[in-house]
Amino acid sequence: MKTVVVLVSTFAIGAALSGAAPAQAPLPIKREITQIKGDVYRFQNANHTSVFMVTSRGIVATDPINADAAKWLKEELAKRFPNIPVRCVIYSHDYADHISGGEVFAATATVVAHENDKFHIVAEKRPTAVPTLTFSEALTLELGGKSVELSYLGPNHSDNSIVMRFPAPTPSRREALAGFGSAP
Repeated sequence: MKTVVVLVSTFAIGAALSGAAPAQAPLPIKREITQIKGDVYRFQNANHTSVFMVTSRGIVATDPINADAAKWLKEELAKRFPNIPVRCVIYSHDYADHISGGEVFAATATVVAHENDKFHIVAEKRPTAVPTLTFSEALTLELGGKSVELSYLGPNHSDNSIVMRFPAPTPSRREALAGFGSAP
């Protein structure tokens, strides 16, 4: 016969029995921007990460995470890259813990997502900007001589998760006339 020993803090038991939770000051949220390579950067908000790419014509950002994180990111981008607005926000999939806060960039950015995202965002009233540019299988976005390749690989984590690739710029790449949306 095996014995299982469970150790429980008497403080936790006392708090649970009294219905009172121990008072704790909220911890500050860790937010930082780290350069990955070239003009591609990682944005961290607590345990969530996202990426963005800086071009001469604007910034391409992905998953804003939430409204507070998006506001912080917008302010940081304005400090670090003055006069370069966010021109595109890409949603990796429709889950609120990734896409909330898209409205923070809506005044200057085109919101891009898989076509199934739009249905879920509207139907479930997600707290974010509704995509204005959608695709079904693949889409290449070009801005300022750089590109982002978006691919839908089929149902997995959701019915709209996409893969994003930031290839190195090549001399043969041309800016799309409308600023976005040349199919591969």
